[in-house]
Amino acid sequence: MGQLSREIDAFIGRLADLERPAHCFNPYNSGDPRRDAIRRENLRLYFEESFVVEPATLLVGEAPGYNGCRWTGIPFTSERQLARGVPGHGLFGSGKGYRWTSGRDDGFTEPSGTILWGIVDELPRLPLLWNAFPLHPHRPGRPLSNRSPGAGELALHAGVLAELATIFGIRRCVALGRKAQRTLLSLGVEAEFVRHPANGGKRACREGLLGLLGREYSRERSCARGGES
Repeated sequence: MGQLSREIDAFIGRLADLERPAHCFNPYNSGDPRRDAIRRENLRLYFEESFVVEPATLLVGEAPGYNGCRWTGIPFTSERQLARGVPGHGLFGSGKGYRWTSGRDDGFTEPSGTILWGIVDELPRLPLLWNAFPLHPHRPGRPLSNRSPGAGELALHAGVLAELATIFGIRRCVALGRKAQRTLLSLGVEAEFVRHPANGGKRACREGLLGLLGREYSRERSCARGGES
């Protein structure tokens, strides 16, 4: 775990040092040292909790959103999700050191993230969640809004996704939505596709993820047992 911790710390440090294009928010280095430190620590805790189950799949969205990662530092995860946790995998939850940064008593919630984590909780093995673009792109003059990253922005930080996949030994990528899939393809990353959970996509997203990943762990266990002597 020591080597992994050093790799994770170095990765998060590089996230904090990323060049920030106009109309993009870096959750790990926004100019607010206290909140930035909390978000970096949240991400570190998430990575370390995830590593225990050795995720083989990277579940990839397009970019962080203003209701979720902007406040927590963790893709697809809102402050309320940090409190609720993911019971089936023992992830997040109170008392583990995760903290809020919005200052709101009830915290922010992210509808797509809530749906997604509910589906992930049904999977036999926890995937690692990330985004093709690591910063939160917003509309000019509207920091609490979302927009798709441009081609130049994507090219600027194209190596981040590959670096994370290398650290965790990721073997497959699954894109959440066509936008994420197109974004990944523009970065040279082949990815399977499932419907994004937003805008009525919950059922299709669930069916897609359970179909692709529902038997992932059991297949690996079967292969491992078959190779034992």
